[in-house]
Parts: sequence; structure tokens; C-alpha cells
Amino acid sequence: MTWSPGDAFLARYESADGVIRGALPLWVVSRRSGYLATWLPGGTTVARPVLADGRGLRESSLEERYENELADAVRVGVLTQQYADEIRAEGERVVAMIERWDPPFSDRWEAWRPDPAWSLPELPTDWAA
Repeated sequence: MTWSPGDAFLARYESADGVIRGALPLWVVSRRSGYLATWLPGGTTVARPVLADGRGLRESSLEERYENELADAVRVGVLTQQYADEIRAEGERVVAMIERWDPPFSDRWEAWRPDPAWSLPELPTDWAA
């Protein structure tokens, strides 16, 4: 798909059981260095995942939020060890990109400003559909 600045984009978060748990309505900023850059303005209504007890992720301790989810996913059979290894390798590749200040991180984003005509993007009522 071809994206243009100002296009609406809905990022949805799907859990391993196939349920959509959250969504962020975003504006497309541009495509740079092979990446799609999006913007979430402050004050935008979003759908965030919650813990089983109804608390938001930020209302829980770091241990509750970040117990080794990748290892747990392998342990319960959601992911294979091979796929988990690929995920970890990709994370390490991106960390190295950041440390070298490779694109898209070096693409002068600090100078970017949103189009003043852009309003807050809207979270559709059917965001989980």
C-alpha cells in the first residue's frame, strides 16, 4: 500500500490468542529510509491493553509488566524457540542501528513538526473488529 503524509493509520495490537487488545489511531508522517513514520498527537483517544484484573499496564510494577514474556511464550507453546531466537536477533539488530545512529534514527526527526491542519486522529468505534 502507498501511504502519504496525512493519511489515517490504525495500529492494532493482537495478543497471541488472536484477540485485538489495543489500538492507536495515527497520522502517517512519511516514508523514510524504508520505514513508515507515524504520529500520535497528545490527547488522542486510544485503546490500551489492560491486565486480567483490569489495571492498566502503567499501574502495575515493572516485574508484572515485563516478566520475560518471550521465554514465557516459548514455555507455554505460543512461540517456537526458533521464532523467539529470530525475534531476539531482530531486537539486537535494531539496538545496534540505534547505537550507530543509522536511519531512520538519523533522519533529522528532531526538526520535524506536524502539519498544523492535522487534528486529533479518531479511534474508530470498531477498533477491535
